[in-house]
Amino acid sequence: MNKPEREGFVDDAEPIEQVVAEPEKPVEPQPDQWPMVVKLMHKPIQKSPMGDTVNELKFREPTAADIIRSGGNPVNVEVADITGNMVHYNFKIDAAKMMRMMANLSGILEPYIQKMDSRDYNSCAHRLQRFFIAEQGMW
Repeated sequence: MNKPEREGFVDDAEPIEQVVAEPEKPVEPQPDQWPMVVKLMHKPIQKSPMGDTVNELKFREPTAADIIRSGGNPVNVEVADITGNMVHYNFKIDAAKMMRMMANLSGILEPYIQKMDSRDYNSCAHRLQRFFIAEQGMW
């Protein structure tokens, strides 16, 4: 009486097909699409005195006037270290300037932006940071 083989066992007489995996291609950073939409993951924010709320912020592309209105570039770039031919940078977000920038770009008044969950604020700030780094040739 032949017992059926259990699942997972392979007859040694059958050739095993070898599959070679293709190496993954590195992901190239993609430029952000404008308007940039960032979903608020933690809690909605009020967008008007009437109590209307939003679950996402839609930012238009910044202009030179937006930088001037927010008090200057909201992302500062510092040279942290130079080792041989390698230069290492630190990127620092100026929170007050970024807050004003976010209000200008989203059309939501700054007092409402200030009430955002801090994790949502950081998410928006870091997404916008890429624009200002790319403009300085760092991204």
